[in-house]
Amino acid sequence: MNKIKVALVGNPNIGKTSLFNALTGLNQKVGNFAGVTIEKRSGFVKIDAQTQLEIIDLPGTYSIAPKSLDEQIVFDVLADANNESHPDVVVMLADASNLKRNLLFITQIIDLHLPVVLCLNMIDVAHKNGLIIHYLDLEKELNGIKVVATNARKQQGIEDLKQAILQTYRKDFDKQEVFIADTPPNLLADVRQRLGLANEYTAFQILQSFETAMWLSAEQKNELRAINAQSNIDFGKLHALETINRYQRIAGIMSRTIQRISEPPKQTITKRIDKILTHHFWGYVFFLMILTLMFQAIYNWATYPMDLIELSFNTVGAFIGELLPDGWLKSLLINGILAGLSGVVIFLPQIILLFAFLAILEDTGYMARVSFLMDNFLKRIGLNGKSVVPLMSGLACAVPAIMATRNIGSWKERLITILVVPLMSCSARLPVYTLLISLVIPDIKIIGGFFNLQGLVLMGFYLLGFLMAIVASLVMQRIIISKQMSFFVLELPVYRSPRW
Repeated sequence: MNKIKVALVGNPNIGKTSLFNALTGLNQKVGNFAGVTIEKRSGFVKIDAQTQLEIIDLPGTYSIAPKSLDEQIVFDVLADANNESHPDVVVMLADASNLKRNLLFITQIIDLHLPVVLCLNMIDVAHKNGLIIHYLDLEKELNGIKVVATNARKQQGIEDLKQAILQTYRKDFDKQEVFIADTPPNLLADVRQRLGLANEYTAFQILQSFETAMWLSAEQKNELRAINAQSNIDFGKLHALETINRYQRIAGIMSRTIQRISEPPKQTITKRIDKILTHHFWGYVFFLMILTLMFQAIYNWATYPMDLIELSFNTVGAFIGELLPDGWLKSLLINGILAGLSGVVIFLPQIILLFAFLAILEDTGYMARVSFLMDNFLKRIGLNGKSVVPLMSGLACAVPAIMATRNIGSWKERLITILVVPLMSCSARLPVYTLLISLVIPDIKIIGGFFNLQGLVLMGFYLLGFLMAIVASLVMQRIIISKQMSFFVLELPVYRSPRW
């Protein structure tokens, strides 16, 4: 059977996961990229008896130039032809309603001389905003690559995308040389020859980021250091010049391929909501209200299924007690197995509610607002807005929360976040808190009967963990010394209904 490796790449928050699920039907395999603890997801799609697609979901990134571990993985997979995940075809996912921002990354991928399919996702949002995209014209502007429109959440255009992947795999594509800012002509050719690279644009990118490339040997890195020292080139300025020139080209492409038939509303629902949720005062008030609702729900809403679980185990225990005579078997079943299971399962509704709230906050786009809101506060204690997601994830489990720190660019902020995440109260502590609170705190209603005192105490436990994480961050900020510049770049996605 012919197996075609297909890499899904694109910016964060544009539906890459939805497209992966639509293509694979959740028939996925999870592992780690070699040498790093970044999750690698791959799934398989059978096209016909002779052809199978292996879909590899790469981390979301805004550019081919790596500034974080996630972005480094994407560049290494695409640039290194010997990488086990190096694709035969790249599916570049773009937000159809904001194509200008996505085209920078698209043109960089094309310039790596890889077979590319451009997938315009969220095409319904583009139409709602009054945009008409002329696909054939866009294909001509982008060196003849296939352009497909999809709506991954509604699984529209998926079959067209599969056929476009097959057509791209089977055809020869145009390998035009690209614009690379003023560099000595022999420099890139020398690097390309030494490393056995496909083109000079890959050499241009490697000269800027070879220190973090995981597929280069120590000897090759020493050679590149010597080349950089001799050339005395400011690659930072060259990268900025390259970006400016690309956007000038992109502006021309946009004017020739996209038609606006109506103006989008100036005050969208997202903007109106953000005036409150990202406000420098009311934003924090709303966030505290969300946390209060979470922990009140954990105590109030979870009571009914917990009572039902307890009643079920008591009923089964009473039935077994009447059925069996006194002895070791009866004691084992009632006091051992049933009592043990009951002690664990009875807390399941509370844990499920906690995970559900965190999933809804992330799926609706509110978690990104929390990151934006908390960045100004967190940077004063040695963290940044990207630390919010790991800290909030720590309420569920510290292990995936620590893995989520990989997209924090500064190693100092990443290390501090890793060290303070275990101070957050994870779900494993929830049964202990619940037991202690039920023994010590009376089950009474306060403030007009709306709030449960036990729920407020539970929120206090969680806030105490967050407070201790702040104290620890302040201490470690002074102990850990780093001159690395920190940055926080975040795109706020539009609000969406959760994928129930």
